[in-house]
Amino acid sequence: MLYRQLFILFQQLIVCVILIIRTYALYNCSKRLLIWVTLIFIALAGGSSAGTIGQYAGNLTPFPGVGCFETYTVNEYVIILAVLRVYSKVIADLPVVG
Repeated sequence: MLYRQLFILFQQLIVCVILIIRTYALYNCSKRLLIWVTLIFIALAGGSSAGTIGQYAGNLTPFPGVGCFETYTVNEYVIILAVLRVYSKVIADLPVVG
């Protein structure tokens, strides 16, 4: 079971790195953007790694539901949307050079 979780984790990390490279190129190789996105990536990768392969990974159920059919409460949706809004605001405020 652990190998499956590690495979999914590494697959997601590869996709994130590819998207970071694409965003970096889109904003004309902005060092400021690269630093912010890399810091966010490291924080999220650390959290997902701890949740996936941590000591209590098998006992944790952060969200109810199973597989792709997870259900969230209204409070969880508010938190998720707030985080996505802040992230998109940070990206949208970066100047496009070109």
